[in-house]
Amino acid sequence: LPIPASEWLIHMRRMLLGLLGWSAACSSGAEDVMLALAAPETYRLLLEWRRHAFGGEARIQQKLQHARGLILRVSDPELVESVSVRSKGLWSTFHKACMRGRGIHDVLAVRLIVRGCAAN
Repeated sequence: LPIPASEWLIHMRRMLLGLLGWSAACSSGAEDVMLALAAPETYRLLLEWRRHAFGGEARIQQKLQHARGLILRVSDPELVESVSVRSKGLWSTFHKACMRGRGIHDVLAVRLIVRGCAAN
């Protein structure tokens, strides 16, 4: 049913606020939001694959933070500059697999930066 002109702006604001709220919940960022809008079925399939392979977003973050904590506990603080973790976004996964034809082996990542030694 067509929306009366007087209600169109209110309807549009509600829709945009809903989209903004949903996109804020997507931890992978704007690229994943754009994938979901442009290709919702592809987004859904990738999301289901990641949930099946690695768990939901909360579980993924829990695994990554656990790995980060283990590394920090067993590392020499004098040598470790930082340890960061991330999960690969769905757009990046799609692009790598479908556009570049490469295997996906980096969905969960840990980055360890080691302090360098001063030159003598």
